[in-house]
Amino acid sequence: MIAYLNPLQGEEFVRLCGVEPVIGARICSWFSCYANAYPFCDLWILYSDTPNPAHPKSGAHDGWPHGVAARYQGTLCIACDLDADFDELAGFIAASGAAEVECVQPVMDRLIGKIPFRLRQRQQVLTYEFGREDAPGGIPAGVLAGDRFIYSDHLDCDPAEFVENTRLREMYEVICQSFDGYREGTPFTGWYVDAFARIKKAEGYLCGICRDGKVVSVAGVYNVSPYTAMVSSVATLPDYRGRGLARRCVRRCLEYIRYLDVRPTLTAATDSLVDYYKGLGFREYAVRCSAIYQRKP
Repeated sequence: MIAYLNPLQGEEFVRLCGVEPVIGARICSWFSCYANAYPFCDLWILYSDTPNPAHPKSGAHDGWPHGVAARYQGTLCIACDLDADFDELAGFIAASGAAEVECVQPVMDRLIGKIPFRLRQRQQVLTYEFGREDAPGGIPAGVLAGDRFIYSDHLDCDPAEFVENTRLREMYEVICQSFDGYREGTPFTGWYVDAFARIKKAEGYLCGICRDGKVVSVAGVYNVSPYTAMVSSVATLPDYRGRGLARRCVRRCLEYIRYLDVRPTLTAATDSLVDYYKGLGFREYAVRCSAIYQRKP
């Protein structure tokens, strides 16, 4: 059974996001920001007849919980273990109306032959261990204060009026100039509303470095959950690359995640980026997959 989330199941839902904490963190973040209160976000719990020693049998539904699912706009994310009912899940995905499905590789391997989707990409997910002697640590507000960092929790935003913040737009522009097609795929208005909602609810974090009176390098922390938080949106303007600015931004994000006391993750889109982040101390952790809907001929 795949059951739409009942508002009274919030605590159970958050626990189940930890069944698979890579995609689960993204789903948990959506739950924290939006729950089922908005038409663009839907949340479900996945049940099956297979017992799950880690999670008790539901009193409201038949079966044991084995994961969660969420649809945010056109993307359907799945975070579950390998005892989920994949035949039922495949039928659910086919009928969901989603344009894209995201999950980790073991789950995608079970699904891809059963759903009308084709694999779009596999990306390496990395993590960072804080146990090393040179690992970051300390309270975020005191980190790299002399390097002209801008922290999202210090931005002059008015939550009541949602006044556009100049620095947030500058950060967006840095990201757009660093990733082809980002502006077209993620217009500023939608990006700003989502980023601001995450910052306001402590589900996201953005930092940047200023040079010559403008923001030139940025990085962010997204998908904050009780289990993991993801470093993302690492970007530097072309004229300022090669100076170690992105590395400082990533370090700042690691400081923030350590302060949250959760595991950091990071998705690298290319082999060269995997090598780059390994050079910063990251190691391989999981493989994240996405598949897009394929119309029948």
